[in-house]
Amino acid sequence: MCIRDRPTPADVLLASFDGATLPRFEGFNGGETSAIAAGPAGGSGNAGKIIRLGGEVWAGAKANVGPIPLTAANRTISARVHSAVAGVPMVLKLENETDASINTGDLQATQAVVVGWQTLTWVVPADKVGPAYSWVVMLPNLGTKASASPGETYYFDDIKFGTGP
Repeated sequence: MCIRDRPTPADVLLASFDGATLPRFEGFNGGETSAIAAGPAGGSGNAGKIIRLGGEVWAGAKANVGPIPLTAANRTISARVHSAVAGVPMVLKLENETDASINTGDLQATQAVVVGWQTLTWVVPADKVGPAYSWVVMLPNLGTKASASPGETYYFDDIKFGTGP
């Protein structure tokens, strides 16, 4: 069989928020009220609901999805994301389970954010492959402090590890 005839490996689902066993999900620095909840219309049920209420400009939430099998050839992460506002920076970071200083750094989504649900992708730099990562850190609207009321709400679902660059 020629290499080009081999099937492309399927994406690996790291986290869905509808299963019997849910990932550990927690908000931080102004996102503490974040929780797993029903997503907006067009979603597939529950999602990680990130609620930013004031706090820091890096307020967000994170999900512990277990070991993420990054390789030099497979270093793309994707997720279905819902935003009520277009053009918001949607940043993701992967962190080690026990030492947050071991991380990928901030990764900007490769697509522009639109209103509603869309699938976004993030590519981990090749020099960040190697350490063991388990946390997917979601940093919507990174760099902007949310208002204390009404705040900002975003949803993440179907976090996958893929076969991109």
